[in-house]
Amino acid sequence: MSSPLSIAVLITNYNTWEFTHRCVEKIYEYGVDRIEKIVIVDDASTHTCQKEFPSMVEVVRNEKNCGYVASVNIGMQYIREDLVVLLDSDAYPVMNIFETLTQNFVEDPSLGAMSLHLVDEKGQVTGNHERVPNCWGLILGQKIYGKLRGKRKENAPFVCYSCGVVIRREAFFSIDGFDESFDFLDGDIDFFMRLRLKGWRLKISNDLRVFHVGGGSPQSTAKRVLRFYRNRYKFLDKHKLLPTKYILHPILFLRHLAEYILLCSLGIFLYKDREILKDKKKSRKLLLKKVWCGYESIYGRA
Repeated sequence: MSSPLSIAVLITNYNTWEFTHRCVEKIYEYGVDRIEKIVIVDDASTHTCQKEFPSMVEVVRNEKNCGYVASVNIGMQYIREDLVVLLDSDAYPVMNIFETLTQNFVEDPSLGAMSLHLVDEKGQVTGNHERVPNCWGLILGQKIYGKLRGKRKENAPFVCYSCGVVIRREAFFSIDGFDESFDFLDGDIDFFMRLRLKGWRLKISNDLRVFHVGGGSPQSTAKRVLRFYRNRYKFLDKHKLLPTKYILHPILFLRHLAEYILLCSLGIFLYKDREILKDKKKSRKLLLKKVWCGYESIYGRA
């Protein structure tokens, strides 16, 4: 008996036409018969597309660069199917994920989204979710906190990554989609957090495999660090997960100050590349300046 739920695929693209074509080719290779539509949102790429797409594919072109979060919202407006497989352009299925994924949503009407099993070229897991963030990630920094937090406990609340995920369309519009005040950092974390708060369930697939290595968009260390702090602070503040600012801001200031002093005094021994050192010092100076206003106005939005 066939599932009553229809499927569409949404792919975001910005100057990654080669990856996007590969993604579409893999979708056609694995179970295209179960898909009603493929939507590609091109975020005003400066590179032209060299190949044609099959007739099932609809390419939506943004007149200006809107960023990842807005591109997802735009793409969803072109989809009427029940389930949307949201993929980064550099992701692609390595098996027929479409034949069985619908059953999860049929059996559980409260299931709002399901992370796909993301792997690299060797089949190693690359990560499709994380536990709900807290203020310790800000206070300790990404690397230290990542080492200390360990693996997520089985029943601990989590949020999905949007690079390879299935979303129930009804759930998406029940919370008005992605919050466009975020850029691509934490925009998905906020979205799936709001799904949870709305009462939708999240699930992690351990068998529906999709290739995705990622690595992020090219940008300087300074910009990456600043965007992380801006977006993570905004997320935690929005969901009331921060302690009082009279305590938090001085702690964060002292941490950034300690890092800056370390870079100035021992940086030449830690980093052989002077440009990298310069970039790191620049980021800490900006963090020191902007910590008191919650890192707002740092580089603006992507």
